[in-house]
Amino acid sequence: MRHFALPSRQSPFPQNKCRRRRLEAKPSGRGLQGAGQPPAPHPCRRSDATFFHITDVQFSSVAMIDDAANLVERVVYDAYGRARHQWPLDLGGDGDVDSADDAIMDALSGSFPIAITSGSYNADADIDRDGDVDADDAQAVTDALTTAALAFGQISDPAGPDNPIGYDGYVFNATDGTYTARFRTYFPELGRWRERDPIEPADGSNWYLCAHDKPIDSIDSLGLFTLRFI
Repeated sequence: MRHFALPSRQSPFPQNKCRRRRLEAKPSGRGLQGAGQPPAPHPCRRSDATFFHITDVQFSSVAMIDDAANLVERVVYDAYGRARHQWPLDLGGDGDVDSADDAIMDALSGSFPIAITSGSYNADADIDRDGDVDADDAQAVTDALTTAALAFGQISDPAGPDNPIGYDGYVFNATDGTYTARFRTYFPELGRWRERDPIEPADGSNWYLCAHDKPIDSIDSLGLFTLRFI
């Protein structure tokens, strides 16, 4: 069974519920060597693997790494939470691993090895995280060609981490692409809450507006009121 712990922030759930989410274990072989510094202690556990969240300043889960610090997957959000899942070898950021990613490596190959101290060093292309971009990294991309993208809006590999925590630390609903906070459901395609604000005008005159329509510097972790962090 997999055990998911929320990133470090106030939970969107009542204190006696959903501190963990348990799902059936599914095998995955998409991890890669290395991912930088050791993760914070917020693991997602299952019987055959442990995954850790990497979060940004808004508490959005932006990457998953395993217990050996191997990068497993990444996700990029726009300002309103629409997501694009990325594999570790997706150098172009379009969701899949294909000839375009191979072409990026080919463009770098004339300068191999490219050390981390070089101005042309590309951290994403340093696949094995050994401090330089070289032929081993290029071969890793070639070996992974034609890895298909997940559907736009999905945040995690269902055959891998199957991570349910996404934008702003909300729980992602894969069936309809919405997010669940404690008090409301967020619809990223509209940048709005689906339900009216439970505290009504106390957080503004628009009862469906999320984070005062300022998602770059504000969050609404509960679906109740806005907090500005910049």
